Amino acid sequence: PSSRGGDELRRGMRDFVIAIEASGNVVILRTAPGNAQAMAAILDRARLEEVAGTVAGDDTILAVVREDFGAKDLAERLGGMAG
Repeated sequence: PSSRGGDELRRGMRDFVIAIEASGNVVILRTAPGNAQAMAAILDRARLEEVAGTVAGDDTILAVVREDFGAKDLAERLGGMAG
């Protein structure tokens, strides 16, 4: 991501995400109720090459990982930003 997008992503990960899990080619991000759509928009704006797209509910985001990348690796990378 660009420097600006990277800053926004790190801030969003710290402020909104409370849990991250990888399963297959999907990364599941859990937020407090009402925060998933805002965090998904931040992820979309960051334009991570690993992420094909996101789907957000009220407190859960599904980030679909492209075939050439690993969901576990992305989950660890995002988790590092949250910490």
